[in-house]
Formats: sequence, C-alpha cells, structure tokens
Amino acid sequence: MGTGAVTRAPNPGTVVVMRAAAALALACAACGPSAYACTEDGQCAIDALLGVCQADGFCSFPDDDCPSGQRYGEHGGPVGGQCVPVADGTSSSGGVGTTDDTLASLDGSTTAPTRETTSAGGTSDATATTDASATTSTGDPVDLEPLLWFAFDDANVGGVPNLGSLGGVAACTDLSCPSSTAGVVGTGAQFDGVDDCAIFPADPALAQLDALTLTAWLLREPTPGYDCILCKPVGIEPWNSWRLATYDDADDIAVGDFRVGTADDTGVSLASPIPTASWAHLVGTWDGATMVLWIDGVVAQQSPNTSYEVDDQPVFLGCDDDHDIIGITNFLTGSIDEVRLYGRVLGDDEIAELYAQGMAPAQAEGARLTPDRGPRSPGSTR
Repeated sequence: MGTGAVTRAPNPGTVVVMRAAAALALACAACGPSAYACTEDGQCAIDALLGVCQADGFCSFPDDDCPSGQRYGEHGGPVGGQCVPVADGTSSSGGVGTTDDTLASLDGSTTAPTRETTSAGGTSDATATTDASATTSTGDPVDLEPLLWFAFDDANVGGVPNLGSLGGVAACTDLSCPSSTAGVVGTGAQFDGVDDCAIFPADPALAQLDALTLTAWLLREPTPGYDCILCKPVGIEPWNSWRLATYDDADDIAVGDFRVGTADDTGVSLASPIPTASWAHLVGTWDGATMVLWIDGVVAQQSPNTSYEVDDQPVFLGCDDDHDIIGITNFLTGSIDEVRLYGRVLGDDEIAELYAQGMAPAQAEGARLTPDRGPRSPGSTR
C-alpha cells in the first residue's frame, strides 16, 4: 500500500440478497407441459433464479440433491426433472450460452449470489484452472476472483447484487436505481445522469490492495459532464483512491479515464478516446508502481505511479462523492455492464478473454447500440 494509508474502520456490514430455493426452479405455474429448448443461459430464468442452458439444449437449475448441483427443469423434455449428469473432467454446469449463471447455494445469510468463473471471472471452461495458492510478492494469498462484480443480471430493486467474493449489495438508498437494459453479456444497467447511483459499503479488504484491476463495458451517451463508472473517494476533498470514469476532453472527444491517487490529489490519471456509438471495454491496472489503461483490448496509455491512499469510504457505482463541495455527483449518463474490481493485476490473456466475451454478443445485436429509455426499475425513487 502506498504512503499515507488510513486505517480502515470495521466493515459496516453488507446487505444480503436472498435467493428462492432451488426447488422453485422445478415449478412454473404459467408454463404448459411442453418441452422448452434453449440456446443460451439468459433464456433459463424463473424470476430471480438463474439457470444454465445445458449442451443438450434444455435448462437446468441449482439443486443440492444432485451430484452435479444441477437439475433439469420440468420443461426439459425427455430429461425433465432429472439430475444433470456429471461429466468426467468437465464442469457439471457448463452451459452453451455466453455465461455460466450457476448460483452458489446459500448456507446462511452471509453471501450474495455468485457465478462459476475462470480466473478472470469469465465463463467456466473444462481447461481453465486457477491456482488457489497464488500469492503476492510478500507471500500474502491472492484472491483470483473479482472482489466486486456487478453483472446487472437481476432486477435492480433497491440495489445491485455483488457477485464478487466480498458479496453484499450496492444499495440505492435515498437514490434512484439504474434501469435494466440490454447489456454486452446478458442484462446491463442504464444510468440516467440525474440521480441513478448505487453505493457499496466499505470493506476492510478494499483497504488492503497493493495492486488492482478495474474493468467495465461502457455505452456512453453524449454528455458534457464528468461521469463516474466505479469510484472510490478518499479524504474530504473531491479526490479518489482509484476510479474508472468517462468525460469529454477539451476537444469534445469522449475519453475513458483511469486514476489512482491520494487525498491531496497526488497521483496519475490516464485518459484515451473511446467510441460513443458502440460499447467500449475499459480496463485499468495498477501493480503498485505502474498504471496501464486498456481500451477495447489494446493498451492505450501507461505511466509510473506510486501515489496511493485509501480510507474507509464506500465505493460508488455510477456516481461519486465530492463531499461538502457538491455531495453525491458525477452521475453517469449511459449504460454499463460487467463492472469489476480485482485485487490483483490481470494478465494480458485474461484481459483479452474478458474483451472477447463481450465482443460477439455486442456485434450481433445492433439494438444494443441505442439503449431503450423504457420504464424504470421498481427500485426507482423518481
């Protein structure tokens, strides 16, 4: 950690998202007895319960009574109601869609829903492995999965679930939740630039970062303001420990912005042009000495930087906190998807993997280039 680090307060707690029992996936009062064929995981959902589109084209849902952890739904044709077989040497829940939306079962009330992922947090693959004993240069263990992962695949009612290892929810308390929209991978979130904002509570793990990676897909709408995607304020002035953001530069060119710094605004910001008529993939990495900004899978900017300071403030999604100067501000105008924070630097191959996951769906559906300003989510306060 950089100089001037502030001691963190205890975690103020997280909001728990309760999932329906897996057995509910086997009942659908509105469905008939006919078989339902799927082509991607996003088609296998009953309310908030996400399933997996199996290789045979039928949906399955979490079930702890099955060795594979998955049971076919009642509309699974010849396999309806049966446990999904465990394939030797492969993931038992590997679907054929763009994501593996396998939910971890809840043994109490301390975790939010999770997905089965590769080391970069992508789709599970039979050949992908992670080293659970990986360590930092100081010998401390490294969490290979993202600490924060906002996929927006659930309705944003009162908050946005964190699928990362910290669990919990980014709450929209007293603010307006973003509305759901077509994303790059499944569903994304559309922020109105007025009061849409979600806040993830402070966590001790976020004060122990000596390296990090921020990633997000962004579909930016024309706006003259400075818009935060994922920002961590520090101190009592409008500065950040780290942030991923977007704004128009002096030439009115939209740029992606990545910053790591301190409470007195010492630090480095990297900015590079991004498209405004299509989704852009932004990645910022910092290893304690060097920052790198990636745009659409390519290194755009890099710079040395050892200035870093952190305190016990929360993380802001789609907004930022300028404290007594303005308060909560820098509201995002546009859509985002797959927003993540890792407590390590992703490798080039992992960044390429995350970019590739979003490219095929984004190019296949031109409708995603123009977000729908439809009804707001039920969690909206406007």
